[in-house]
Amino acid sequence: MVQNQLERKKPLLRKVYTSKKRLSKKKEDFEGPHSLHGPLELPSTGQNIGVNEIAESQREPSLVVPFVKNSCLWSAVEEMNVFKEFPQQPHFLPLQQEYPRTLQGGMAFGLMVAFDLFVRSISKSSIADNEGSFEEEKSTLSALKINGFDVQCFERLLDELIKVKFEYSKHLEEKSAVQRQKQQTMNSLSQNDSLLCEIDNDIAELEKKLGLLRQKGQLIEKEKEHDEEKLSRLNVVESNIEQALDVHTLQFNGILAEVKQKRLT
Repeated sequence: MVQNQLERKKPLLRKVYTSKKRLSKKKEDFEGPHSLHGPLELPSTGQNIGVNEIAESQREPSLVVPFVKNSCLWSAVEEMNVFKEFPQQPHFLPLQQEYPRTLQGGMAFGLMVAFDLFVRSISKSSIADNEGSFEEEKSTLSALKINGFDVQCFERLLDELIKVKFEYSKHLEEKSAVQRQKQQTMNSLSQNDSLLCEIDNDIAELEKKLGLLRQKGQLIEKEKEHDEEKLSRLNVVESNIEQALDVHTLQFNGILAEVKQKRLT
């Protein structure tokens, strides 16, 4: 931990201005039998050492990069605030094997700018960003890391962000599913409300008809009572008439009986 803090306080990206002879010598060292992407053999011990080990060795004060920083913009990019907040000593060793010498400085410059853009981008990232943007940031970190940038803290940060983003996306999908179910339920409630309203209207219509029928029944009931009373009176009248008829019949028969009796005498 103490060693890392000391390393962060060392000068950033020392400019290297060498003669053609020294450039030629470095070219032999970097492009010769020691491949930057394969293991290097230490002359004194015969021990193999990889790119990562070379990167650590290049974090010394005598940092050497495989190109000449002859652009006037290098001093400006090295003075960016991001390199004060996060000191870097990239070695840019893979560039020697991937690009010709004339392009190495420009590619390295681009990586320096890419680091600044990465820090700006990650600081402005939002949980609403799509997963692809975080994967792109991981690819950027990978490219920076193999060129000697110290990005461990950003790797941990990005892993945590991706983890939280994954959980957020999962719960966002669950929320969408719940909202769809809510919408379906609300649609069902609305449909049932409409059906109940129709049924209530039908019931009201039936109750109205039932009220009219009851009124009609009451009128008929009154007419029935009136007819019953009238029938009762007519029965009395009829009974009186029948009695009168019986009396008249008796009277008539009595008269006939008197006539017959006189004729016989």
